[in-house]
Amino acid sequence: MENVKNTACLEITSTAAKLAVGYVLSGQPVLLYYIAKPLHDCVDKGDIIDPKTIQDVISGFLSLEDEE
Repeated sequence: MENVKNTACLEITSTAAKLAVGYVLSGQPVLLYYIAKPLHDCVDKGDIIDPKTIQDVISGFLSLEDEE
């Protein structure tokens, strides 16, 4: 069996913060979890202009729990 490591990726754009969690199996990506939260007027031309809102969104990602 392959040694599988989970990987998390965070992307912050001018429109959303996105979190993806997954792994690679036999050279193919396997997505386990994905969530995107909108960001309105937080980033302008690559500059973060509302860091508190972005911080709150990322903190929300860190407190996610599995749904049963």
